[in-house]
Amino acid sequence: MNYAKEDLKEGLRRLTNGKGVDIIFDPVGGSYAEAALRSIAWEGRFLVIGFRRRRHSEDAAQSRAPEGCDIRGVFWGAWARLNAEKNRANLKSS
Repeated sequence: MNYAKEDLKEGLRRLTNGKGVDIIFDPVGGSYAEAALRSIAWEGRFLVIGFRRRRHSEDAAQSRAPEGCDIRGVFWGAWARLNAEKNRANLKSS
């Protein structure tokens, strides 16, 4: 979907037949973080990747987070360093 032309929350709900998104990968944050979070499924995960613009996603998550979802900060560099073999396997399968 083109979220610049269609409401992100409504578009994601439509694409998932009203269920909501299971996993949201947010590497940027900003104005779309809240709409994405509002489209999350029950027990879905909102992954804040990196922390460059963390504050935007964090604000949306803390002030308006729906119940029944998991919000996680993911520092990819640390994960890749601590799980070097898994990281290589992921890159190899891409």
